Amino acid sequence: MRLEHLRSDIAALEEYLGFRIDVGHANASVRDQDYRAYYTNDLRDHVARICADDIARFEYAF
Repeated sequence: MRLEHLRSDIAALEEYLGFRIDVGHANASVRDQDYRAYYTNDLRDHVARICADDIARFEYAF
């Protein structure tokens, strides 16, 4: 399951359990949807290096 699309990913678990899971959404922030605006090129490169395994595992584009 991935938080990015938890609602759709959790459907199979809900079907298996036989009930709907209400996960809610607490502490929502109002900010730009495109996270890339918050990263400088240097910071992006640093995060890409230290998170390379996760980026590959979850097929993220960074």
